This record gives sequence, structure tokens and C-alpha cells, in this order.
Amino acid sequence: LAKKVFRRFAGDYGSGGGVLPASEFIRMLDQLDPTISEEEALAFYQAIDEDSSGEVSLQEFLDSKVLRVKRLFDEFDTQAKRTANRDELLQMFRRLNSTIRDDEALALYQYADLDGNGEVSFAEFLENNLLKLLQIFGEFSKARNRCFSEAEVKALLRREDPSLDDFHVHQIYRAIDTDSSR
Repeated sequence: LAKKVFRRFAGDYGSGGGVLPASEFIRMLDQLDPTISEEEALAFYQAIDEDSSGEVSLQEFLDSKVLRVKRLFDEFDTQAKRTANRDELLQMFRRLNSTIRDDEALALYQYADLDGNGEVSFAEFLENNLLKLLQIFGEFSKARNRCFSEAEVKALLRREDPSLDDFHVHQIYRAIDTDSSR
């Protein structure tokens, strides 16, 4: 269904079914879910536009974990309040990652609650890039020990800025390695 709707809106936009700019993407989301707020729609769009091109491709849309998280939010939002409380969000984290420890899930909850009101909206969840952080850890933490080695940090930083030399990478690593464990 999502693929069909995306192609229809992209076709209306004139891209031949391939991409949608923010305005059309938000219009599409409104059609799919009239209760979605503009803030949620914009956060949804920004989370899916992985390459920051200003347009969302069909592939970005289909590959995005945002759709799965939205379904989880809807599943746990039994009172239709469009937010998740601490316990609901901890359950969602466990569904997204069965190996997450309680202290890690709690830290993510505290990080996600941007305004500190005890509830996390879908927009808050997307705005703080938790999905991108999880993806980065999955891609770069080869030991799957929830820690980055200096070599992994180096690979990540060099992907973002190829001009960084070893000295600066080491300085950045020392600055972020708060427990000096690696």
C-alpha cells in the first residue's frame, strides 16, 4: 500500500514515481493519516531523507525503519495520545532490539524525552536521530559490544570527513572516550 501511494504522489508531482520533495511527502502522509501533525510529518520526512537531498526516494521510503517505528508507536498508543510514556517506550526499544539492556533502554528514553515531560512524541523520537544512532552502531561496532574501538571511530569519522588526519581522529576519540576503556 505504501509503495502504491508513494508512486501515485510522485507521479502527480511529475517525478515519474521516483522522488518526493518535502511538501509532497507531507501531503502524502496527511492523506495516509489525517491525524498526523505537521511537526510529526516534518520529522518523519527528515528522518527518511537519508542523503539530505531535499527529496525522499521510493527506496529511502521503503528501506526506512521509520515506518516500523510508526507502527510500533501506533500499537503502543492505546489511548490515542500520540505519545509514549516511559514504560511504553522501553517496550518499544526492546522490540526494536531484543539484546538491549535495561540501563541502555532507560538512557535512550531519557535522551528521547527532549522536553522532559515524561512522554515522548513520535516527532521527539525522530528529531533526536535515535534510528540513525542505532544504524551507525550496527554498521561500525563490529564486536557488537555497544562500544566503538578507536579504529571504528576513525572509519566513521573518515566517512564523514576524509580530510581528518590520524592525530585529529585520536584527539576526538580521547575526548569522547569518557571511561578510557578502549
